[in-house]
Amino acid sequence: MKNTVDEIILAFSKEELREFKYFITRRNDGKESRIDIKVVQDIRNNAVVSREQVSIHRQTKNRLKWHLEQFIQMENIRNNPVSRINNLIEVAGYLFKKNIYDHAWDYLIKAEKLAIQTDEYELLNHIYYIQLSYTYNIAMPPPKNIDVSRLIEKWRTNLTYFQSDSASNAAYAELIYKIREQFSQNLSANVDELITRILKEYNLDDEVYVEQLKIYLKTTNMVCRVLREKRDYKTLKNYSISCFQNIRNRKMLGKAPILPLMDLLDVICISSLRSKDYINYEKYQRLYTAYTRKMKQHPDEFSYYDFIPSIDAGDLYLYTNRLPQAKKVLTVLYEKYKNYTDTTRIYFLLRANLIALYFNYNDYDSCIKLYNEIIQFGEKKILAEPGFRLDLMLYTDLYAIIFYYETDDKEYALHLVNKVKRKYSDVINDDKAQHENMFLAILEKLIKKPDYLKGARFKNDCIKCIRIKEFTAGDNEYISINAWLTSKLKRENYYNSFLDLVYN
Repeated sequence: MKNTVDEIILAFSKEELREFKYFITRRNDGKESRIDIKVVQDIRNNAVVSREQVSIHRQTKNRLKWHLEQFIQMENIRNNPVSRINNLIEVAGYLFKKNIYDHAWDYLIKAEKLAIQTDEYELLNHIYYIQLSYTYNIAMPPPKNIDVSRLIEKWRTNLTYFQSDSASNAAYAELIYKIREQFSQNLSANVDELITRILKEYNLDDEVYVEQLKIYLKTTNMVCRVLREKRDYKTLKNYSISCFQNIRNRKMLGKAPILPLMDLLDVICISSLRSKDYINYEKYQRLYTAYTRKMKQHPDEFSYYDFIPSIDAGDLYLYTNRLPQAKKVLTVLYEKYKNYTDTTRIYFLLRANLIALYFNYNDYDSCIKLYNEIIQFGEKKILAEPGFRLDLMLYTDLYAIIFYYETDDKEYALHLVNKVKRKYSDVINDDKAQHENMFLAILEKLIKKPDYLKGARFKNDCIKCIRIKEFTAGDNEYISINAWLTSKLKRENYYNSFLDLVYN
């Protein structure tokens, strides 16, 4: 059974909790507010309620639910433009009913201006609908500054944007759904064909409304997603930087919706890192971090946007031979987020990056511990995360075989080999999975035949496997199969082979 009061109070930041306590104190008399605040504190402390107090506790929580709803409404109006616009519309509606027409129109005009500033085309459509409906009131005509012809023209113009915005929203949702569906079953998909069909189906292929940032950012993020899935990182970097500079050159950064803008900056950072353009990476990473501060007004999203800069910094240090700095930043991050399970992306990426870190230190026991945490969390939950592909879990299972092989637990390593064969039988036998299939065969021979490592057959197999697929730094392969095979061939430390691969 859902316990709404507890879940909301536990989700509050320290600042929100303090504000909520002030809110209760202002709304209640002295005795009631003390009881309410005590229950709030009990919830935050996970205190056990005695049998005698259960009834009072339940009554108090019913009252707290009402307080929470009022508090959330006020916070939304203060921090969320959509809530502010809706509030202005509601006030206008109330004033119209009271026949206070001049003031009602003032509130509608304020709502209209805010909706235009924030590219809220759907709300703007609703505002124009209300305005138009009050223009043909013969007894009480609109104010003299309201030109009905101009109002109809604005409504028509906005209707085009509203329809395009709705179409881009639906198109983006379908694109992500289809990509997730295909990559949860296969290692590859025809994303070019997919994006072409979707853009055409939603009439987004002819024109992109650059001046309408909300639509522009959605369509650019669609293209970015496709380039990212194709692993065309140089094209992705150039395209995403061009889009960002286009917005900046038009002096529209201050107007851009924060969430899609953050996503665009994230894409620039990822593509710069993976195409080894560390100058642009660090430049846009600083911008990303600066914008993260604005994300505090989006508490549901803040954790992710707070988390990503540290993960990316860890990647940068790994690829630029700064292993101690990578260890420092990722260890601090693990302490901060190790018990955080609300977001699958954070849970998985944290452990995947730590596995890559500890593997460079040959700390296979820590790698095994993190692998088990991933498995216990649930593969279905991980693959259900938008943008997470089947190869993430396939590689994770392949790495686990390496960990157990390196710790000389060959019996369990062989068990995992057989498990991977069964689990991914349809995938690894596909022509597009030659690299993974051959690597699995090499692992099986290493486990079953110890002498295989010293023979010419091993060398030939490794060279053939390495040539099949080029390693891309920062990609889903967070431990490089090619670097590990090279380290075995050269009898050297994995991290040295990894750095050679990154810089060559």
